[in-house]
Amino acid sequence: MPREKPDFREILDRLDKAFPGREIIQKKELSQFLGLDVRTVKKYFSACESKLHPGYCKTKVARILAD
Repeated sequence: MPREKPDFREILDRLDKAFPGREIIQKKELSQFLGLDVRTVKKYFSACESKLHPGYCKTKVARILAD
């Protein structure tokens, strides 16, 4: 069974504080949170497959940032 990366929970907590009550973050919001250009976010983060709520899942973002 795979283990969490050491920084995963800390990053997820920061995302929860910045975006409370939501699991999906929009591209522009994520770029502002990370201080990156929108095109860079699109390049390095894959969007969730949900058609109803397009965006980026907080857990997936935290997993990528923890690597």
